[in-house]
Amino acid sequence: LFTAALTKANDVLANTNVNSKEYMSAYEDLLNAQKALTLSSQPEPEKPLPFTDVNEIQWYHSWVKEAYNLGLMTGATETLFKPNANMNRGMVAIVFHRMEGSKKVEYSKVFPDVANNQYYTTSVLWAKQAGVINGYTDGTFKPLRNVSREEMATMIYNFAKYKGLNVKSNKDITYFNDYAKITPYARVTIAWAVENGLISGKDNGVRLDPLGHATRAECCKMLVQAYKVIYK
Repeated sequence: LFTAALTKANDVLANTNVNSKEYMSAYEDLLNAQKALTLSSQPEPEKPLPFTDVNEIQWYHSWVKEAYNLGLMTGATETLFKPNANMNRGMVAIVFHRMEGSKKVEYSKVFPDVANNQYYTTSVLWAKQAGVINGYTDGTFKPLRNVSREEMATMIYNFAKYKGLNVKSNKDITYFNDYAKITPYARVTIAWAVENGLISGKDNGVRLDPLGHATRAECCKMLVQAYKVIYK
């Protein structure tokens, strides 16, 4: 709209035979287009949280609020967020798929345990094609299995790489007292996650708990931090 109005204004100004009516019409179109451009560039007003189980005294309040306003996470119900509930692997695939506009994918039996027409099917297939998620060594995906903290970090790392980010990290994470519990494949992804503030550690920052389940609140923090890194 603005570009078209600007082109019209330039044409009018270049025309030595333009009359006052045409001049004013082009001028008004340009003003209206500029106003529309200004309004469209303004951020949408922040939505209040509708969840009765998330209040301001809780550590995750701001993370849930940001994730909700960014459209990264929705509630478990209209009025409950269930911050301490776990996220399963199928749900995580849905989050990344949503971030990419929920692109359509034709069904194929990539994983034997991902049937057609499940709530997570299209998202899992898209995420597999994009290299965001992988299955287990037995060929399954296990969509209903609770996602671990190291799996969540790895999926976000893969999504960042899919979006073209340089995900190289030289962060030393051996100081965490449970470093040895990290599955070898996830050491580089968790190092990147720690370096970028997605994971800060439990028990005053000394324990990663890589194999522990990622709660919905923890996923909010990781996703919001990732969003800031990827889309900054």
